[in-house]
Amino acid sequence: MGQTEIADIQAALKGQDVIKKGHSNFYNEPMVTVGVPIFDNENKVVGTVFLHSPVIGINDGIDRTFKFLLIAILLAVILSGILGIFFSLLITKPIKAMNSAALEMTQGNYNVRTNIRQKDEIGQLGNSLDILSSKLGDTIDQLFQEQSKLKDLIISISEGLLAFDVKMKLINYNQAGARLFEYNWNDSIEENIKMDLLKYGLWDEFKTVIESGNGNTAIVDWNIRKLKFTLSPVKNSIGNIIGVVALIQDISE
Repeated sequence: MGQTEIADIQAALKGQDVIKKGHSNFYNEPMVTVGVPIFDNENKVVGTVFLHSPVIGINDGIDRTFKFLLIAILLAVILSGILGIFFSLLITKPIKAMNSAALEMTQGNYNVRTNIRQKDEIGQLGNSLDILSSKLGDTIDQLFQEQSKLKDLIISISEGLLAFDVKMKLINYNQAGARLFEYNWNDSIEENIKMDLLKYGLWDEFKTVIESGNGNTAIVDWNIRKLKFTLSPVKNSIGNIIGVVALIQDISE
């Protein structure tokens, strides 16, 4: 036993903990040495215990731990990649499909479908979007049909018809009205109508009906004709005035 070991034992017998790393002459290899004193009931040192562990064994344990951590990290990265691909297929792809379908709907394509067949909440959302697209398509088709019927009805009316929105912009008229006003189809009918209504003092009558919400009747000598204008406000479903319509009759004798 060398002087170093003896000094470590003496230090432990004095009640000191000993922790050392170095070359052991006794074992003739690098060692980690830990020594602790042993106390009796009166807290007196009665002995000491020394534990010696080869540094090579500790290094091997550290190397094995490092390799284990490296393998665990690699497995975690691979698992994260697999989960990322899975969630991309499960969530990201359907969301992109729904976003694309919604954009198509804003362009007027109501035949677009998401084709999502999942049974989870995302699948339910995609199915709801498909139903919405179908319902909107049916509603738009019905509106176009009603608009076509209304247009045919307006054309078939024998009396003249004028319709303005609340900003007094001409939004509709029929051929009977153009004939009563003696306009050519090549003319700028909207501009001519405005000029003639101002000329015969009817422009303010139209505006008054929009502002007051009350209908009115006016009889005007229009060139060689005597025309009767029956003005009525147009209201939406909640009662707000959205324009004015005039039925024009030729009451010339």
